[in-house]
Formats: sequence, C-alpha cells, structure tokens
Amino acid sequence: MVGTRFIVRQRDGAGRVSLLEGRLRVRGADGSVVALAAGEEFAWPALPQVPASARSRRRPASAAPPAVDAGLTELLAEVAALRREGRYSAAVARLRAADAQAWSPRSRQLVSFEIGTLLERQLGDTAAACAHWREHRERFPDGSRDEIVARSLAKLGCAANGTQ
Repeated sequence: MVGTRFIVRQRDGAGRVSLLEGRLRVRGADGSVVALAAGEEFAWPALPQVPASARSRRRPASAAPPAVDAGLTELLAEVAALRREGRYSAAVARLRAADAQAWSPRSRQLVSFEIGTLLERQLGDTAAACAHWREHRERFPDGSRDEIVARSLAKLGCAANGTQ
C-alpha cells in the first residue's frame, strides 16, 4: 500500500509486525484477520490457548491505544502528511516536540526511531543522523528496532567516538 510503512521481525519461530504509518491487515496462523493502525503491533505465534470466557475479556487488537499514549496515532498521521508534502524538517521538529510527552517507553522509542529515519533517509543529514542514532541506542538499549539502528550506524559510517 502507498503510504504504509511497517517492520517485520522473525526469529526462532516467533515474530512481530510493527506498523509505523498507514493501515495493514495481518492474517494469523488460525486464519483470523487483524486490522492494524499506525503505532500498533501484531505478534506470533499466538499466546497459549485461553478459555473462551477469558478471551472475551481481552482487548481486541484494533482497539484504541492506552490512554497514556493518547495522541500518538494523530501525531503519526500528522507526520505522514508532512512527509507527503516533502516537509521533512517540519516533521522532525513536530516529532521532537512530541518526544517529551509522557508516553509509554514503546511509543517514545517509536517517535525517536521516526526522527532518526527522517534525518537519515529524507534529509540525508549524516552528522545529525549519527548523533541521533547513538542517542537512540543509549535511551533504548536492546530496543525492538536495535538491529535496524545498528545497520544504519554502520551504513552511515558513524564513528563510535561521535566524530561523524
């Protein structure tokens, strides 16, 4: 889909798709289809079977994110619009302003990751991207996107001492 960005990770029989922008439908091993919105994730294999009575109490995957992350979906939609308009510096500024909000660690990590992606890929600012990716790894050690960040640091030739 145009405008849809996501990350898929698979390792040792388990995996996860994290939707960064847009909408996505994922088919589970049981054949069920889950609709994801920006900021949501789908993981597999499914958790051990839960009795039907307990299943009905679980929050559906398409439900709104927790209140602590209120506004994240709107922020990502706003940033996606800025990207479409080619206003990458404005998107970075908007994300940086939002990064201070009291969101969950997962949401703060996503906002930081988006900043780094814009600096690296859209703005092509190697020095700023290197500095941001190093800070991102300090803030989120062994984060869910750490492999991607490590590849970016290597691809950009970011020195460990911070010279680039």
